[in-house]
Amino acid sequence: MAQPILWRAGYSLGFNRATVVQDRNDHHYLSDFESEIPCYLYPEKIMDVVEGAVSSQFSIETNLINAYENLIRHHLIPKCEMDLLLAWVQDIQNLTGKKP
Repeated sequence: MAQPILWRAGYSLGFNRATVVQDRNDHHYLSDFESEIPCYLYPEKIMDVVEGAVSSQFSIETNLINAYENLIRHHLIPKCEMDLLLAWVQDIQNLTGKKP
């Protein structure tokens, strides 16, 4: 999902080995897997929905929000994900002093 958003902003996406250790909270692996099933079953649809929601005229944060709104509209992610995204974007903005 990040790739088309970053491309529109003129960035590339790369992967490397982990540089941190994550202390995981208790969670249910089966529930986690079930919530991720659309990512495995509909990757092309997800990419199409995200690509249709982003524009080089908007910031990365705005494109990310627009992408989530479209994914929710197409029933590919639950509505509760938007609350988490908005909280995360707000945290990033507070850390950087940047607004969308």
